[in-house]
Amino acid sequence: MWLPIGIVIGDKYKVVRFLGSGSYGEVYLGQSISTPTEQVALKVENMLGKRWLLFYERTFYQSLERGAGDRGRVPRLKDYIQDFDYKVNILVLELLGHSLDHWFNYCSNKFSLKTVLQIWDQMLENLRFIHEYSITHGDIKPANILMASETIPNMVYLIDFGLATQYRDTKTCRHMKDGIGGGRWHGNSMFGSINDHRGVGRSRRDDLEALCYMLIYFLRGSLPWSDVRAANKRQEVMKITELKLSTPIATLCAGLPVEFAKFLEYARDQLSFTARPNYIYLRRVLVRKLYSKAGFKWDGKMDWTEKEEPQPEPEIRVFPSWSSMSHADLT
Repeated sequence: MWLPIGIVIGDKYKVVRFLGSGSYGEVYLGQSISTPTEQVALKVENMLGKRWLLFYERTFYQSLERGAGDRGRVPRLKDYIQDFDYKVNILVLELLGHSLDHWFNYCSNKFSLKTVLQIWDQMLENLRFIHEYSITHGDIKPANILMASETIPNMVYLIDFGLATQYRDTKTCRHMKDGIGGGRWHGNSMFGSINDHRGVGRSRRDDLEALCYMLIYFLRGSLPWSDVRAANKRQEVMKITELKLSTPIATLCAGLPVEFAKFLEYARDQLSFTARPNYIYLRRVLVRKLYSKAGFKWDGKMDWTEKEEPQPEPEIRVFPSWSSMSHADLT
């Protein structure tokens, strides 16, 4: 751990306990000195690293703070502190609850259709919000989606803008260059878009494609490329890209409501590099119509909030069951 428990950072926040770590650095639970009842998340990186990702991430949170009246669910930026004694940069953020990665494991690696539709609906609004501020997230995955808190367990927040990009000029709204092989790939291979893997300049469609892969993963428990392994990351990404390209959408969405295939086709095949997604259509015609057709109640209940009596599967048109496909169809 980079920070001793109990120290005070910047005369403002006490380090209470270590929460976890990742490729970016470490996260601690913090407590406000001026308001002891206020707890925060302290995201920490080594100041001696080659890149100051938290300083970069801070700029995106600051941009999104301007949207107070039209606000998706992203954590509020509380502060940014540089501690030269411990040689760390610290991003102080609103404290949220567990991630969808945590709840997915808690629910035996599978979510119900009802829960997935609620996640889908809220994530479309979160993406619409950041896209309106010319930002693409670029790292959609369960670990980067948090629930509000233990007391409000059904509100979905999008976090971690360390790999985010500005996809257009904020003054002219002119899109950044789109060119195959022109950029270096960053992100997660499991859910990243095909264009992202190929180094095409990122735009709004890529976040939607990544979201769709994640939703399918939640329903199935895995994706056709979940078990791909290679000697290095570059080879792994190449193999996964090949699988994403060679797996037909109908195969990937077999056994699922047709709305998922429509969503993936829309994101992957219909949207151009500069196109603005029709978020209202996606939420009303795909997500909410399917939710109503399935007979679900808008009660905010997720799979992890309480154990409910098993409900019969709704009568919804689906693609042929995945299990009826041969292995050759999946590779």
